[in-house]
Amino acid sequence: MAIGLLFFAVALALAMASKKSPKRVVTWAVGGAVVGGLVSAVGILPLFGLAGPGIGLGLGAVTGFVRSFHHSAAKPQQAAFEATHSHDNVAINEGRNLLWARDEHGREYTLEAREIREWSHLWVADRGYKANNRLQLRTTRLDTPVITIPFKRHPATIFGAPKNAQECEEWHGRLSAFLQR
Repeated sequence: MAIGLLFFAVALALAMASKKSPKRVVTWAVGGAVVGGLVSAVGILPLFGLAGPGIGLGLGAVTGFVRSFHHSAAKPQQAAFEATHSHDNVAINEGRNLLWARDEHGREYTLEAREIREWSHLWVADRGYKANNRLQLRTTRLDTPVITIPFKRHPATIFGAPKNAQECEEWHGRLSAFLQR
């Protein structure tokens, strides 16, 4: 149990030091402790004391810390941008004629509708489906003439990529309706 608590404390400290939310570490640690307790109660892997709440706590904490780096993309700040339509990396404020976008490198932009000259749906053909779906915006800004918005909500598999393609096509149509009015 002591080793598990040590792993938990280290993972929690590392999560806080890297400015990640400790919630994921705590959630995984508690889940690991419960699973470890159940495994030891049932008698699976009691060999050499490999099962138990302590080991589960430690492994869960480490897993939670690692998983905290694979977080979903943040939504645009509601105080700075009030979206009428939004997705992971793009949002529209129809009333103010604004578009918020996050590019492939995580940089965020707020554009007026008149700043967007062209938009297109880009993808890579992969085994009969559209993979690596992106919207590309060509702007009138000299510092950012091209902004590429990724659509990666679903995994890049034969099952997830078509969903990303459908969402990207939907947003292409939504941008067309928004910018051509």
